[in-house]
Amino acid sequence: MIGKGTARPAMARGFTVLEVILALSALAILFAIGFTYWRPPRAQIYASSVRNLVLQARFEAIRRNEPVVISWEEDEREFVVRLAGSDDWCGAPREEIARSNAAELGRLTVTTTVVGNGSLVWVPSGQARSCARSPFNEDFADIEDGSESRRIVIGSAGKVEIL
Repeated sequence: MIGKGTARPAMARGFTVLEVILALSALAILFAIGFTYWRPPRAQIYASSVRNLVLQARFEAIRRNEPVVISWEEDEREFVVRLAGSDDWCGAPREEIARSNAAELGRLTVTTTVVGNGSLVWVPSGQARSCARSPFNEDFADIEDGSESRRIVIGSAGKVEIL
């Protein structure tokens, strides 16, 4: 016989809604803090963007069967891809194909060999040349963000790497 003095049955085991909400909130805060440290440095982000731009320019030269010029425009702080002029590759570029702006990522230092007449030209064979039509120097650009530094190198066979 069960009377007034009997103990209640043990509480059901598990978590309350409040405990679950508190645990998820703590995990969300830790994730947000960790995510800011995990984000790749700006130098890596821009180097990847420039590498893709250079590869796109090479592809366009092969696809269009025309030389394509990549140059650095210091005033705008960006690399620009254009179709080369008909006779003088770097004299009077024609249609613009693409851009990659360093200013969008904040304070980056870009040092490159493709300023003015030192532009990189992809020829339809997929080879890199200078405006003087000689083989292109392998160092394309150095990108620094204050804490990280990346170098973009173009190999003789047209391979583009980030070091």
